[in-house]
Amino acid sequence: MIRPGMRLRVLASVWVVGLLLSGVGVAQDINNYSYLFPRFTHTLGSEIKIVNLGTTVAQAEVEYFTEEGLATGKFLTILPATQASVTAAEIGANATGSVRVRTSALLEVSALLVEEGGSLEIAEPTAPGSTIIIPFAHGSRGKTFLDIFNSGST
Repeated sequence: MIRPGMRLRVLASVWVVGLLLSGVGVAQDINNYSYLFPRFTHTLGSEIKIVNLGTTVAQAEVEYFTEEGLATGKFLTILPATQASVTAAEIGANATGSVRVRTSALLEVSALLVEEGGSLEIAEPTAPGSTIIIPFAHGSRGKTFLDIFNSGST
């Protein structure tokens, strides 16, 4: 027979083991997936959208970089079948810069960019690469932005 004081210890131990096995409250590695937006505008209305279509809780870190390097970051917990938005103001974007989103799970990430003149652009993350072909049209009248981002230390 279990003594009354022991019963409480056994129940607490079973609860802790169950909590650890369920994955709730356990730190997750946010370096599993990375999404990069080399050009992120600071204009009012610009935001990063993160959607968790999975069945598990995901952790994310949204990092804002200026030309000088990392400026700020924000951590998020995204529940299954929900989305989160991070505005330019929330990550301290006060100039056009770059944004990297690192997550613990595969998520859908996009950016809504608002230009100074009010035009909107929905941007998908860039694909990493070492060789990039940039098409330019002779005599075109549109603006072209070329942003290069190095997330490494060299």
